[in-house]
Amino acid sequence: MHFRPVTTRTTRQVKKRSSHEVEPFDIRLIYRKAFDLGLGGPVDTASALSLGLGATLSSPFFAGNVPALVPFGAALAGSTHLARRILNPWKRHFHLNSSIDVRSSPAPVHGTSGLMVGYATDTGEPIIIDDDNLFRHVWIVGQSGVGKTVAGSLMMFQQIQRGGGVLFVDGKLDEDNILTLYQFCKWAGRAHEFFVLNPGNPALSNTYNPILEGDPDEVAARLLSLIPSTESSAGADYYKQSSNQALVTIISACQKTGLAYNFYDLAVLLNNARALEELQATLVNRFPRSDEARNLRLFLDNYRHPSNDPKNPLRGQIDVKKMKDVLGGMVGRLFTFGTNQFGEVMNTYKPDVRLYEAIKGNKIVYVALPTMGKDVAASNFGKMVLGDFRTAVSWLQANRADRPKIPYMCFFDEAGSYVNESWARIFEQARSAGIFLCPAVQTESNFKAISEDFAEMVTGNTTTKLFFRIGSQATAESAADLIGKHLTVRRSMTASDSASKSQDALRAAPGATTGDSSGESYAEREEEVHRVTPDQLKALDKGEGVMLYEGKHVYNLRIPLVSITPEMKQKIGPIRINKPRFYKREGFNYSDPDKLDRFLSTTHSNSGDGNGHATA
Repeated sequence: MHFRPVTTRTTRQVKKRSSHEVEPFDIRLIYRKAFDLGLGGPVDTASALSLGLGATLSSPFFAGNVPALVPFGAALAGSTHLARRILNPWKRHFHLNSSIDVRSSPAPVHGTSGLMVGYATDTGEPIIIDDDNLFRHVWIVGQSGVGKTVAGSLMMFQQIQRGGGVLFVDGKLDEDNILTLYQFCKWAGRAHEFFVLNPGNPALSNTYNPILEGDPDEVAARLLSLIPSTESSAGADYYKQSSNQALVTIISACQKTGLAYNFYDLAVLLNNARALEELQATLVNRFPRSDEARNLRLFLDNYRHPSNDPKNPLRGQIDVKKMKDVLGGMVGRLFTFGTNQFGEVMNTYKPDVRLYEAIKGNKIVYVALPTMGKDVAASNFGKMVLGDFRTAVSWLQANRADRPKIPYMCFFDEAGSYVNESWARIFEQARSAGIFLCPAVQTESNFKAISEDFAEMVTGNTTTKLFFRIGSQATAESAADLIGKHLTVRRSMTASDSASKSQDALRAAPGATTGDSSGESYAEREEEVHRVTPDQLKALDKGEGVMLYEGKHVYNLRIPLVSITPEMKQKIGPIRINKPRFYKREGFNYSDPDKLDRFLSTTHSNSGDGNGHATA
């Protein structure tokens, strides 16, 4: 029996390219394309004649009769054009191709500091927006997956590199975005300034309590942002104002005690008579003449059973049912943030992230909103973050020394899923706080769904508008109108040719007439057309955009994809959450089962002395 020896064939290892990397140019393509040049026309003919003339004049027959530079110049002129035609495939391989062939305006003059948004396709120049114009905000519109987040990542990378701060609110919770931002920070040596708020995965999140700091009115305003607008309904507005009164009164009382509180604590206080009686007793005993104690007693008196009704065994006690009827909607929203995964992130008395301090210190904060799995809760969480952000803006306006030296960037991806009408005011105020905003949406309807006025305010307060491929006809037409129109000359040429023949058949002598006519006309007229048409905006390539700058400058851009090399990614490793150490702070801690037992009706009877003092 014979055995054939087994041999191994060595194969050449081919490096796998990422999807965004350009394929290396094959030099053999020039040879193959040379036969498909299709030479012709006056320029190609003149170039070939010049090259032939140069070769002919270089013959010894013309020596001494023709200056030496003449054949050299003729050959150079002809060969330059022909070489450009032959090498054109090589040039186009590395060229910034444009799908719409829009001529870009001259590159804007910028100062010593700014952010690049892309490269002009026709000139290859980097288009940089200086800090002064960044303060006038950037609006990004485009379909999903065509370059909005890539453009935001490019600007955030530059922002991190130059020592600036970033707030990235991600409406689609892509963990790759978290990793990318962490890698940017690690590469720049700023991993200790990177924080994550991710209620969808508390293990990969810092802690955050947006209602712990601020005066009672500010905290109540953040919580009331969870309730839809009630301007068109008087009945709904009554309950909203009642919730505002309850929140301001109870938060004032909590802050007066010096104890920290969280969402769970407020939910218990708005829903439990014993907890409210204990809070009132604490204030009356420690601060009997304080405004907070007086206001709390007056507030609770509105919800007590009449004390002069001898037939009512609950006389003088808080009517919990009445309180639930008025405040039940707010209690439900607070309870959502105080339990489960949201509670793991937000039920804290010493939060890792304080948004005001983060902006002041140029920190990088990533906020993940799990809008697909937890639509309502994620939207409400985004509104809480924006409410906290509004407070931070107001504090920075009041404290000039705390404003960031480098403009602080706020990138709101898929902004239409979590913003409300009050957010539009930030565009008018953020500039004075040293902050610029960069919202990104898929269509104009994302903002119009909130209100027409809201969409108009956002559009009107953004100087730089960046459009990627648009999938909506209405949005494309609106974007084309924003980009504007220009005068163009429309030329038309018409030609006509006719022939006629007639004969009188009734006459004895035959007779006939014939006629021919021809004519040509040429006309020109000026008309206004879109600088970029809606159809062009709907046909943009992936990674290609059109930028409107200062209302008059238009740029056709290619956006580069910034990424870390595989070797650096391996060295950086997985995400490590930065956990700063803060001092301990005592709070109400109603989530403690032993403490909560004192307030449960199943363990104690709900009794009181009628004057607001609970009796055990």
